Amino acid sequence: MPAPPVPELRACASCLKPNGRLEVFAVHADQTLQSIRQLQGGWSSWKTMNSMANSAPTAVVGPDGRLHLLVVGAFQDLGHRFQTWPSLAWSGWFWWKKEPAFGPAAAANSDGRLEVFARRSGDQLWRIAVEAITDKGLRWEPRWKRVGVGISGTPAMGQNHDGSLELFARDSAGDLGRIRQVTAGNGWAGWESFKVPAASDPACARNADGRLEVFVRGVDGELWHSWQTAPSNGWSKWESLGGQITSAPAVGANADGRLEVFARGTDNALWHIWQTVPGKWSKKWKPLGGAITSEPTCARNHDGRLEVFARGRDHALWHIWQKEKNNGWSHWASLGGKLITH
Repeated sequence: MPAPPVPELRACASCLKPNGRLEVFAVHADQTLQSIRQLQGGWSSWKTMNSMANSAPTAVVGPDGRLHLLVVGAFQDLGHRFQTWPSLAWSGWFWWKKEPAFGPAAAANSDGRLEVFARRSGDQLWRIAVEAITDKGLRWEPRWKRVGVGISGTPAMGQNHDGSLELFARDSAGDLGRIRQVTAGNGWAGWESFKVPAASDPACARNADGRLEVFVRGVDGELWHSWQTAPSNGWSKWESLGGQITSAPAVGANADGRLEVFARGTDNALWHIWQTVPGKWSKKWKPLGGAITSEPTCARNHDGRLEVFARGRDHALWHIWQKEKNNGWSHWASLGGKLITH
């Protein structure tokens, strides 16, 4: 079995704010974490987030609309910051300094409590969660808990139709696996392997009918996927969607509920494949052009139009967006900046 390559750096993270505008977070060449946000008819300038970092952040929107950021700091310590009110001021940074951390992933329970996972000592998967949300902010559980499996890369998380969370990651053997909450917001089951070799980090999205679907680049360079056969229950066999891709996939849901997957091709352009109807996929990949040097990131605008971001050859952040919801794409445009490249 070929060994999967070391996962490349993600360029950025993006989130839709409660005010209906996207905000993108990225680490620049000077190792400062910076953000850029949509304005009426355009984008703001880049703004420093008062932190040094060496990997792209993870951004999560809680059920109450507040954004949460997780980032690995300059000394491999994991930091967390959140909005004290939706779309407004940010808290200070909270840092877990005792052990190095890599590849953080996070999702919010239906009651608003954040669940955080990261690789820590010995590439073991560890977990910590918010214990309570108080007037003074978030109270975390007193200590990290080891899940009991070695992983590589950055996990992906999804929320089932019943509200329970699932986490997907490559194990130490390079096979994709998962853990899931026993019930929504409470307890985690043991690790289950799909026995599928993966050459990238996974991506996860939820279909219009509530079924989760997971995507990964296979060791053959093709896009592979598996989906729940019923909401919150059971998984299909893995199937290939073809293509020859050189990055982890990014997935978004169109306004009409159809999933769409994006990845960098062997020509360094962005390519995509999409559902023609929920559950049925187009027969061919199509190019969207560009010359990108990172994994893509996908977000959906408040009007349902998908937008994709990636680092360009000039190290700036570039983006492309649907001109109309569900259909039609713009030309690539630069958002500037000088993003980190290693």
